Amino acid sequence: MSLLMACLCGAAVAAGAVVQGAVNANVRSGSSEHARIIRSLPPGTVLEVLQTGDSFTQIKAPDGTTGWVLNRLLKLDATAPASAASAPVAASVAPPTTVTELQTVQQQLKLAQQEIRRLQVQASQTPAKPASTLVMDPLPVQLNPIVWLVLVLGAFVLGVLLGILWLEHRYRKKLHGLRI
Repeated sequence: MSLLMACLCGAAVAAGAVVQGAVNANVRSGSSEHARIIRSLPPGTVLEVLQTGDSFTQIKAPDGTTGWVLNRLLKLDATAPASAASAPVAASVAPPTTVTELQTVQQQLKLAQQEIRRLQVQASQTPAKPASTLVMDPLPVQLNPIVWLVLVLGAFVLGVLLGILWLEHRYRKKLHGLRI
């Protein structure tokens, strides 16, 4: 009876809540839509419920922030303990609790280690694939700096001559073959 009265009066409720929907829930400093936004919580965040009102619920976030969230953005979970928000997230695999479970896990670990060793040996015995024949060293022979200088100057002179010939061709075409 007292629990029913506490819920109806908006007193403290020992339950948890989860942010639901596809949008973030704004945590406000007061129980009004005009109250300042303290932070935003992503969907799926587990919260501790401190107080429930008509349209807002006072919550405590996992990082300890307290504030007010719209009721329609929360899914109240009466089965969750009030301290669920402050509890650390459980690992996806529970640790072994009995001696036989521990032995089973140790045996699986040994098998996995043996498989890793087998694969390492297999990888070391596999011959390396030859390098692609399409990739070639651009200059297989080391060239003397003087040879480089001659090649660069020759390329420069060739470029100048080709440029002069191109300009002459362009002007002749523009002047329809007339000489200047």
